Amino acid sequence: NNYETVVIVDGLMVDEIWDKIPAINDYVQEFPYNGEKTSFNTEVRMFYSETGIYIFARMHDDNPSLIQERLAKKDDLENGFLDSADWVMFSFDSRHDHQTGYLFAVNCSGIKADAMIFDDLDYDMEHNSVWYAETNIDEQGWTAEIYLPFSAFRVDSEINETWGFNSKRYIYHLNEIDSWINFSLETK
Repeated sequence: NNYETVVIVDGLMVDEIWDKIPAINDYVQEFPYNGEKTSFNTEVRMFYSETGIYIFARMHDDNPSLIQERLAKKDDLENGFLDSADWVMFSFDSRHDHQTGYLFAVNCSGIKADAMIFDDLDYDMEHNSVWYAETNIDEQGWTAEIYLPFSAFRVDSEINETWGFNSKRYIYHLNEIDSWINFSLETK
């Protein structure tokens, strides 16, 4: 089934395909209350075509007027992400080696950041690839629609069919980070 012709990356959930895809919505708080229920729901729908990965994310927010927009240069984590604006991030472990991967983030103003992950926790912000993202703020919160061509991932010639995936969302006015796969912050 070729969905390419029906998905226009515009930040709006108008393409019919999104209605057919179940949402990932079981995020939990990573910070400040690790493992607790999130303050607002996050719904992520995702599928892949022959050429890449499509993502539609709805970040619910009961106080959309408090969503923090921020313009910045691409990859400017300090001014466009971290604790500067509302954002959503997706990371892919295309080799499924739990050591390397790719990170793609977009803030609610449509500013993008991408990086290569190595040694599990280190980031190479110099890594840049071509990908597309559009965002929209509305009365329910904000949305992001993203297209990641497979060329954005340096994959081995033999594509690994099993990929690792995680996603995080930052809610600026609550200083809250929600994560799909949450790691306990407890130390031994």
